[in-house]
Amino acid sequence: MKIPELRLTGLACWLLLLLSLPVTASDSLVHQNLPAAPQPLDPVPLDDSGELAAFLDGAMGAQLQSLDIAGGAVVVVQNGEILQARGYGHADLEQGVPVDPATTLFKPGSVSKLITWTAVMQLVEQGRLELDVDVNRYLTALQLPETFAEPVTLRNLMTHSAGFEDGWAGFLIRRTETDLQPLAQSLAAHRPTRVRAPARNFADGSGVAYSNWGTALAGLIVAEVSGQSFDDYVEQHIFAPLGMDNSSFREPLPAALRARLARGHRDGGSGMEAQPEEFLANVAPAGALSSTAIDMAKFMLAHLQQGEYRGQRILQPATAALMHSRTLSPDPHLNGIALGFYETWINGRRTIGHGGSTLNFMSELMLVPEAGVGLFVTFNSPPGGRAHAALKHAFMDRYFPAVLPSVASIEGFEERAGDYAGAYRGLRRSYTTLEKLYSAFGDIKVQVMPDRSLLVAGLMGDSKRWLEISPGVFRERHGDEMIAFQRDPREQVTALLGPFAATPAVRIAFWETGSFHMALLGLCLLLFLSMLIGTCCGRPAAFPLPPRYRLGRQILAGASGVAVVFLLAVGVLVGLGESAMLDGPPGWFRVALGLPLLLVPLTLVALWLLTQAWREGWGSVRSRLHHSLVAAALALCLWSLHYWNLLGFHLG
Repeated sequence: MKIPELRLTGLACWLLLLLSLPVTASDSLVHQNLPAAPQPLDPVPLDDSGELAAFLDGAMGAQLQSLDIAGGAVVVVQNGEILQARGYGHADLEQGVPVDPATTLFKPGSVSKLITWTAVMQLVEQGRLELDVDVNRYLTALQLPETFAEPVTLRNLMTHSAGFEDGWAGFLIRRTETDLQPLAQSLAAHRPTRVRAPARNFADGSGVAYSNWGTALAGLIVAEVSGQSFDDYVEQHIFAPLGMDNSSFREPLPAALRARLARGHRDGGSGMEAQPEEFLANVAPAGALSSTAIDMAKFMLAHLQQGEYRGQRILQPATAALMHSRTLSPDPHLNGIALGFYETWINGRRTIGHGGSTLNFMSELMLVPEAGVGLFVTFNSPPGGRAHAALKHAFMDRYFPAVLPSVASIEGFEERAGDYAGAYRGLRRSYTTLEKLYSAFGDIKVQVMPDRSLLVAGLMGDSKRWLEISPGVFRERHGDEMIAFQRDPREQVTALLGPFAATPAVRIAFWETGSFHMALLGLCLLLFLSMLIGTCCGRPAAFPLPPRYRLGRQILAGASGVAVVFLLAVGVLVGLGESAMLDGPPGWFRVALGLPLLLVPLTLVALWLLTQAWREGWGSVRSRLHHSLVAAALALCLWSLHYWNLLGFHLG
């Protein structure tokens, strides 16, 4: 039952906001005081319009050409004004439509979340929402299960510390309008399992895991508490006041806006090919925004000016300050998370913002609060992910430069280095569905190198060298990014915290790594094939064999065949990429999931008959050894399939 709404006004609201300030509210980093920290130089003024335009044209043009990107747009703001808004390439290559930063809509993906969090904070300052109470208090369409004693709060949702597993299959991005569902229905149908207790210590970010579902849930809370649909709410309370007339969360878009939506493009091998429209309405508050660069400039300016843009206020100054302050700090040396914004220190300066990606659109919004500067960039091709990262850093190097001191690992590194080496896996993954399989290919590997550095491969998709600047804290050799290792009370290294606070990784044993399981299943596959070949092409026995021994061979051969077929099916599914799971597991793979269940009784019968074969001395010792290895391979294969949620129908 929904608890009656508590409304606060006036002084009570301001007191509530002050009490909501996090204990980690200081936005400075400990590492800024270390000799290895970047030393900021005087910023370069942005008041030369021609110079800024030339910089953007050069940087954007180079990215579009070198990375085969169809089109993009960029806007830079400062001190209440749009300094530059520029479009590049094409919104639609087939029709020859150029990008116009004022009229071309892009889909900025998770940048949408900043709109959602702004809506949440509007209701917080009105006293209609509280950051630290059970979100079930505000929900009627669905309820979160009481898996843990600690309830999930809005502060948890805004810092991705609610403890949800991740997933995307069958609901996150849809291919057609007919696949769209009302928000409450979609969230109820695809509710993730709560796999960790929600954070209460926001100075410890080791339990954080980025969650699209959690943000979409916050959007549902906005709708339920406001009494409006989420789309109506943001249009009335954010878009209209800011004059964001070319922005919408609605899908399909209204006809006038849809006609100006850029098309996604991919390299089809013989050139760029336009892609079908993609829909995110099933998790709309987490990523369904369509907007222009100019509209995003207005949103940035409102946040840079403490919630106000051209006389229209969407947040009170105290609310905006609270929203921009670091709330979750995984390590005092590392980037943290504000209320919705994530924090990135570049060249010794604090920036806040958010990135976003869909199948075909890649975007980044960055604010430099101390300078009143904002940058938004968006592309309509997948390589735009690399492009916006490169542009962001090029912009900061040009206008907010710093000297990066040379660094060597501190004394005592050799004694600690072995503690860090090993394998780690990000917490943002599925735990209970077959989507867990895809985490096998994202393990992070840490190696100690002879030059007193760590080689970290797989962190944010890169392989880089890191040098220890403080015990357990490392700086990139040729950059200013930082990582840290976390220890438990027994001083055992248990987690790796990276530059993006919402994706920490935990240490895993060797037998949990994807490489171990791939090697194991590869060996099993060889044994299964040897059994099939031996059964089909082997020489007849020199003497009669007992019927039960022949039956055991036939069962082993049959089970080996079943295992080979299923492992090949898994290989095909993985080879097709994650996009093959967008609509959920393909029908043919759902059928294939029955095969491992057939393996269970076959393996048990084979093991029983093998036990008799060894006791009775059936067949040659060589054949019994071979058959025993095959039976052991079947058992190990089943264990591996169970580990990856492939034993049974774990569809989510």
